[in-house]
Amino acid sequence: MCQNDISILPINVLFKNDQLLCLNQFFVMARKLYFVTGNLNKLSEYRAVFERITSVQLVHRALEITEIQGSAEDITKDKVIKAANALNKDFVMVEDSSLSISALGGLPGPYIKYFEDNIGANGIYNMLKVSKQNKHGH
Repeated sequence: MCQNDISILPINVLFKNDQLLCLNQFFVMARKLYFVTGNLNKLSEYRAVFERITSVQLVHRALEITEIQGSAEDITKDKVIKAANALNKDFVMVEDSSLSISALGGLPGPYIKYFEDNIGANGIYNMLKVSKQNKHGH
């Protein structure tokens, strides 16, 4: 993990028969990958990349998946297992994003969407500004 003040971590997890796979294992084994996302822009970005690097067909599926509370890694692993079980497919990919700001103790982390929906980018900026002021005694 980066030691920067702010890090943005996209997480992709592949799933085959209850096993998490590395991308190189996946590309050898699969011809079709089910990408679970409600974000059509994300889908088009991934399709563009997949078309350039592999012959694997990227198939879109949108599912509502209840997320657990926890680390970004735990949330994503749980999400991909739920998606694979719901679709009854072997090869499934999900993506989850995390924004970790060290000055805020790692917040908002995997809860970035909740923060954006409730306080917006300005609210996050104001939290950071107050945190920095408190740290420097202003």
